[in-house]
Amino acid sequence: MNIQATTQFAEGLPRRRFTVEDCFQLVESGIVSPDEKFELLGGEIVPMSPKNILHENLKSWLVEQFNLTFVGRYRTYIEPTVHLSEDTFIEPDIVVTKRDRGMEKITPDDVLLAIEVSNTTLAYDLGKKAEVCSAAGIRDYWVIHGTTLETHVHRKPHKDGYRAISTLDANAELVPDLLNDISLKMDEFS
Repeated sequence: MNIQATTQFAEGLPRRRFTVEDCFQLVESGIVSPDEKFELLGGEIVPMSPKNILHENLKSWLVEQFNLTFVGRYRTYIEPTVHLSEDTFIEPDIVVTKRDRGMEKITPDDVLLAIEVSNTTLAYDLGKKAEVCSAAGIRDYWVIHGTTLETHVHRKPHKDGYRAISTLDANAELVPDLLNDISLKMDEFS
């Protein structure tokens, strides 16, 4: 493992920077449980919140909608690791890729749509995570509020943040930018 100090806590204590490979080694060696959910942002490990039943039901419903529509044309993954750089990876709730793309080492260029279902992590998903996704070039990033079913659609990524952001009500028609052969309305979730 190659760990380098990169920043300091407000108290002046040094932090250690991890790489994606370091994180895989932490899991393989048993230091971190394979069931532990976290992402790596700029070399810092960020623990993820536990999921609740509403979150899981909504995520399952979305995957079902995509799979029914795509019928083998695209792949829909649940919480895959998306490699953004040597020191950053994320695990969106749902990622859609081309059919011929396997799950190993998915990159931003492979992502046709990334979705987060969010309740308790809404500020993080709309803030820091959106910044990281935009800087990496993820072209279509949605954050769906688990309670209101509003969808925050982020498009036109730039290193300084998404250039096109809109918030759509649950009854609005959602059409992925790169997958225009599907549309759905969140108010149909049951």
